[in-house]
Amino acid sequence: MKATKLLRFAIYLSCKRLKIFSHLIILILRYLFAFEAYVNENTKIGNDIQFKHNGLGCVSHPRVTIGANTRYMNGKLNNTGTPIIGKNTVIYSGAVVVVQ
Repeated sequence: MKATKLLRFAIYLSCKRLKIFSHLIILILRYLFAFEAYVNENTKIGNDIQFKHNGLGCVSHPRVTIGANTRYMNGKLNNTGTPIIGKNTVIYSGAVVVVQ
């Protein structure tokens, strides 16, 4: 099972107010797969998104929408609005996406 599928399942559990199980899955991702992408229950993730470098250093806005087939290297999204990352996008290492 891909780590992003587990991440999507953890977000789903968090939306259903099962935060303890969500946190458990996040811990499993962190310690078994060395996967650490900072997202929350308001994050919408498209199909086939790839968190490169096991998601280490990937920080996103709480209400971000990330489109399908996106490759997300370690970078972060800072903004005041609600960002929407389109389909087939690549966010490279060190990138800071600012939306106003």
